[in-house]
Amino acid sequence: MENASQMNTRILYYIVLSLVLLAWFVTQPISLRPDEIKLDVAEVTNKLSQVGIFTNDFEPNEKCNIESVNGQPFSEIAYKLKKNELLQLNGWAIQSDKLKLPTSVIIRLNGKTQENLYAQAQSGIARNDVKDAFKLPDSLIGSGYQTNININTIPAEQYDLSVITVYDDVSYICKSGRTIVVQ
Repeated sequence: MENASQMNTRILYYIVLSLVLLAWFVTQPISLRPDEIKLDVAEVTNKLSQVGIFTNDFEPNEKCNIESVNGQPFSEIAYKLKKNELLQLNGWAIQSDKLKLPTSVIIRLNGKTQENLYAQAQSGIARNDVKDAFKLPDSLIGSGYQTNININTIPAEQYDLSVITVYDDVSYICKSGRTIVVQ
């Protein structure tokens, strides 16, 4: 009969074995569909270090899109929000020459009178449409992102939105051409 220590060791062995087998047989990145994501509300900060970036030296990138705000397709007209509303953004960002997904995605809010503000996005959301449109390998299917931003604490004004993608060796900024107005 096994004692408690031997039983714990056996359980730990099976857990580790399961993880090793899972890692061995999974050939594609695990990505999430937007309906599978339960996001926390991202707080806005004016310090890049609080969203895990320690430089503001970004390479330009033009392959990104903020497709919707609060479930509505973005248009060329600035989207208006009241201070008590939550800002939910959905989109995608790639840097196809990297052939890997970013380690993080940050939304930059560039106000006319305030310093830049930043909010973390959830990345790795499955986007077959982006993969197909750019003829990307399957490993880049998780190019989507989504975020919920608490705008209660930011000053009322117009903000241009940009998408920052962070990789191990470089960070890119993509000017989305999207604008919001906080009233």
